[in-house]
Amino acid sequence: MAPEAIAFRLEGLDDEDCCRRAEAAARSIPGVLAAQADLMAKQLEVEVDAPQWERQRLTKALETAGFRIQQAPAEPVTR
Repeated sequence: MAPEAIAFRLEGLDDEDCCRRAEAAARSIPGVLAAQADLMAKQLEVEVDAPQWERQRLTKALETAGFRIQQAPAEPVTR
């Protein structure tokens, strides 16, 4: 199965340091292949290996790092 890109809006994504923290928290989760934060959009895009990643683990890692998911991903990101 091909990797899937999913975007999340994050509360607490306020500066470049926050972006780095959010990306590191996401990448620490098994099955997350890549993470890219967008400060202007207050969004974190993650590329996941669908069978291996767990949304709950990602949510917990982001909360531990000081963020809150404002909304669940609506759809996979198209490139």
